[in-house]
Amino acid sequence: MNVVITGAAGGLGIEIVKQTLERNDNVWAFDIKKNLKIEELEDSEYSDNLHFFECDISSTEDVANKLKVLKNCITEIDEIYNCAGFIRPQDRVPLEETDLDAIAKVVDINAVGFLRIIKELLPLINAQTKIICVTSEAGSIGANHRSQEYSYAMSKCAENMACVILQKYFDEKIPGARVVCLHPGWLKTTMGGGNIAEVNPSDSAKDLMKIASDIDTISRKEMFIDHRRNKMPW
Repeated sequence: MNVVITGAAGGLGIEIVKQTLERNDNVWAFDIKKNLKIEELEDSEYSDNLHFFECDISSTEDVANKLKVLKNCITEIDEIYNCAGFIRPQDRVPLEETDLDAIAKVVDINAVGFLRIIKELLPLINAQTKIICVTSEAGSIGANHRSQEYSYAMSKCAENMACVILQKYFDEKIPGARVVCLHPGWLKTTMGGGNIAEVNPSDSAKDLMKIASDIDTISRKEMFIDHRRNKMPW
């Protein structure tokens, strides 16, 4: 299968890269910067199947240039895992301390960045394409428990809306193509909760890949779920 993974060098993304390579997929991986884990995979037995590109998803021009290479090599995509994300720890503060001018950057990366990738890949998306968009419980209005952290929560809520609109577009233009908004759990990653978190990224990656393979059993009315397939409130 042809698989596209954004945020591929991060804690969750790299696990999806590893596990898709292990099943012999052709993996197109994107992240802002290459790291040691990507380099190790490039030097491994999976090197022929891994194609990594440094890509800034906040730049429409950079996304177009990097994905041009992919579009010149393949004609269709089977799965897309959008794991790219950005969080500002300094935004975990109440309104009076929040840098409001910084919110737009977080929304641009987390919500618009996803759409930049999908827009460029539209010619390769068909009725069998499955898109797993890693959002967050932070994007849930109904389950919100926060009294601060505006930028991240607002960006993930916007990302969820992007997925809902995209699914309706697919239903009209590319029937069969599917999108799921997925909360991966509280991950033991740098962006997650570190060692105090609950979910190993390797386990979450396995769950996400299983959801992708079973996506046709998931109702469009339940397209916001967690990695264990529990429905999340919008």
